[in-house]
Amino acid sequence: MENIGIITYPFISGLYYLADSFRVYQERLGNKVFMIPKKSFVFTNNRWTGIFKYEMDNFLLFKNDLSYNLQIINYIKKYNIKKIFSFETFMRDSLWVNTVSNLGVQVIDIPMPEWSLKSDLYGGKYSNFFEVYCLTDQAFSLFKNFSNAKKITWDFCPDIFDIKKEKNNILTFYHPGSNYINNQKNTSAVIESIKLIPYKNIKLIISGMTDSEIKDDRIIFLGQKKSRHEIYNAYHKADCIISPSTREGLGMCLFEARKFGCDIITSDADPMRVHSNYLCKVTGYNQSDSLIPFAIIDPPAIADQINKYYEDFYGTK
Repeated sequence: MENIGIITYPFISGLYYLADSFRVYQERLGNKVFMIPKKSFVFTNNRWTGIFKYEMDNFLLFKNDLSYNLQIINYIKKYNIKKIFSFETFMRDSLWVNTVSNLGVQVIDIPMPEWSLKSDLYGGKYSNFFEVYCLTDQAFSLFKNFSNAKKITWDFCPDIFDIKKEKNNILTFYHPGSNYINNQKNTSAVIESIKLIPYKNIKLIISGMTDSEIKDDRIIFLGQKKSRHEIYNAYHKADCIISPSTREGLGMCLFEARKFGCDIITSDADPMRVHSNYLCKVTGYNQSDSLIPFAIIDPPAIADQINKYYEDFYGTK
């Protein structure tokens, strides 16, 4: 048994649930896990400020007004932590990596490539880690030049048991959106695509943030920040999820959908395309400082795949 730390956001998010699944994986291996909070950064008074945004109660308590380095060192010594697995390390405060490594603690990064910067990759920063865990083929292709990079996977949805679905009279789609304004879920394009669908015997459930006005009575908006139970209930009801993200590091909802027995409509881009044959056409990419560009997916491309799925579902070809 080893004492290990896992660094992730201490609030409801895809990254938290991914890290929590890793916690379950490590505990099943017999390790003692300590959840360490990751800072969120907000831009106020013309500068970025790091804060701890606690929504979950299974994390060690860090204070905003004390040095992150000193606090993490204190917990490492207090609990004799030998390894730290850090999800999406290189944001705006990663100075702790060298400090912790110098104490003899192995630091393993688990990057989400859509948030990883080209400058960090090409500047060799990832060689500072003991290992870099790559969760997708796309991630490994980006980091494989580092000798410490390795492909790894585990059960990303350990709290979901495989479910088989039966067809209903109403074809039900579910779009698992994001709880945050700045997101990559393409929710507005999904809402617009429904306007292009002629069929009346469909409905679309949406959760998360949207800046679009919903007027179509075939769309059911659950609202923002729904509980895990409510999200799982939407998966239960759905025959198929619509998730044409502009980019993803992993795409947790795709793994969740499979376990709930849902089919998938997603983007014809890595790493999403391996999950489905119903792929929304990408018309171009918007580049940024990130390793992963933003795919451009318009409402007609999403509607095309919804129509294709409808025809296959009802056998109307």
